[in-house]
Amino acid sequence: MPRYFAQIEDGIVKQVIVADTILFCIQTFGGEWVETFQDDADKNYAGPGHTYHAEDKNFSIPKPHKGWSLDAKKRWQPPAGKIRPEFLGKFAPKWNDDILDWEYLDNKTGKVAKVAKILKDIRDGKVNPND
Repeated sequence: MPRYFAQIEDGIVKQVIVADTILFCIQTFGGEWVETFQDDADKNYAGPGHTYHAEDKNFSIPKPHKGWSLDAKKRWQPPAGKIRPEFLGKFAPKWNDDILDWEYLDNKTGKVAKVAKILKDIRDGKVNPND
């Protein structure tokens, strides 16, 4: 089974290679190396530009949006919570950095839909979110 190792420089992943041992990486390329795993549900696989969190022996991707924070598994979470699943049939979620919240684009028009109006229309039976 292949093993993957990430070269770390100032806490940032520079490259990921396949090698038999970490010793090979150190002797061949020098520097700091850490093993990374593709099939560990509790750890994130490393990629160039990712941050290495030595205290957790885990990696995170670059911050996708302002205001987002890392959870215990080093995965970025939005400050406004999760996407509303009831909107996913008719509307496409898109993060808005200006309001630090999700917007929902109408799949037919591409325009931003107002969340309060969507909820009211769903409640009133005017909109089926799965259409």
